[in-house]
Amino acid sequence: MAEVIGAIASGITLATLFKSCLDAFDLFQTGRNIDTDLKRLVVRLNIEKCRLYTWGEAMGLIVTPPTGQVRLPDSSPHQDLVKEALEEILQLLSDSSKIKSRYGCETVLVSSKDDEVGPVVDLAASFARFTVSGQSQQSSTKRLVAKTRWAISDRKKFAELIIEVRSFVDGLQEITKSIFTVARQEGMLRFGIQQITSLDTLEIVAEACEADYPDISDAASVKIDVLTIATGRRREIEGWVDDVDDEDETTVSSQAHDEAGVENTLVNPNGFPSLPSMLSPETELELSREAQRMATELERAREESAKAERDRAKAERNRKNMEEELEALTASLFEEANTMVAAARKEKEDLEVRYEQLAKNFEGITE
Repeated sequence: MAEVIGAIASGITLATLFKSCLDAFDLFQTGRNIDTDLKRLVVRLNIEKCRLYTWGEAMGLIVTPPTGQVRLPDSSPHQDLVKEALEEILQLLSDSSKIKSRYGCETVLVSSKDDEVGPVVDLAASFARFTVSGQSQQSSTKRLVAKTRWAISDRKKFAELIIEVRSFVDGLQEITKSIFTVARQEGMLRFGIQQITSLDTLEIVAEACEADYPDISDAASVKIDVLTIATGRRREIEGWVDDVDDEDETTVSSQAHDEAGVENTLVNPNGFPSLPSMLSPETELELSREAQRMATELERAREESAKAERDRAKAERNRKNMEEELEALTASLFEEANTMVAAARKEKEDLEVRYEQLAKNFEGITE
């Protein structure tokens, strides 16, 4: 950790400091073998990482700016406060003695197979794997502890760490809200959450954020509903198509059997099986009738096969139409959910403004 703190003291750029903060989140165990309660705590911590990454994206710290262009925080009158907040986050996540004694963690060795799996990986995938262009993706912090992670041993103490990290991310958003509003950042965050496709991860996110970030919890819940509906509709479509395919196979099999029987029989120029010679008139008549019946059944089988092919084509068209309908339904559900969340947020903001106005009026009356 001395290298990290030394780098801060030497005056690194905000972008590099921001990247170091993101890397520091990765020092905590995220393996598949931890229980559900610990997963929720780790997800809560990584939600703060998502919030920090979204803030950095809004501030232009994710992409290297064109030559001569200054990043937004660098031109802010609160640049020093921004840097101080980032340093505090890095210090929180890098101070080994405090993490162990104050925040209830202990070091463990993890294999590469067990490291970075599950919900944390799904979150990272939905936020561009927290990539910061122009910055090394293998930081000095990660090199120092390539196989070492912090494991949670005291849940209550670790929850305090999450609260402190959250307070500094809140501070960063508050300091720079004149540059990029908090509401827009929250919208970006919800959009990222809705890119997750794992139902297990979405359920953990919804539960972990229910108390602190109901908007994020709602976004995860909406995506769960959409995926559940989509899966159900897809299964209905696939089941229906499978039924049609089974009927087609039965028809084709019957047709092939009939054709094989006819092909193994000598056929006269009229297209009917040739009658063996030296048979009685009654036998010849019966065989002729049987040949006629077989020819009729063969023609019927061919007609049914053609009808089955038409039905197959129709089924394929219906499946494509249903897939398009499903995509439209998914988009509509997302749009409706986002509209509801935006309306609720607007109502909340209006109530807050009204409350502040009433408070001011009350103060004026009491004075």
